[in-house]
Amino acid sequence: MWLDPLRGGAWWVKESLTLESVRWEFVPKVDYSLLVGVIAQLYTRREEGVLLAPLGWVLGATAALMPGEVALVSAIVSITGLFAFRNFFTFFMGGGLAVVFLGWVLGANVLWLGPTIGLYFVPLIAPFVTGKTLELPTRDASGPTK
Repeated sequence: MWLDPLRGGAWWVKESLTLESVRWEFVPKVDYSLLVGVIAQLYTRREEGVLLAPLGWVLGATAALMPGEVALVSAIVSITGLFAFRNFFTFFMGGGLAVVFLGWVLGANVLWLGPTIGLYFVPLIAPFVTGKTLELPTRDASGPTK
């Protein structure tokens, strides 16, 4: 879990994707496959009826796709919401809204703003679509001891 921000925030992935065109018609749609990564982070075979909450992965991908100010403030809002309300909904909703607002105000690249917003809202929608609950990707230390 502690490596997730590095996996999601691979700046070389952003540099390897070519989103240089201003017009949407010329943007290669394959570059938006970054959203598939967040979906792949959700599934686990560990337990039935559970999805893993890709907290670190989303923060790392945000750091790779957005300017530093947007990534920093959205991380602070996300983590504060998680600790304050102890709910994944506040992590993803707060961070997503921070990205939307700050990305718009600070003039972030629109071609990267869409996928970054999607990174926050896919984990919000996934539990409703699948009927599963989000869980932290950590070991359960409360089990029986040997």
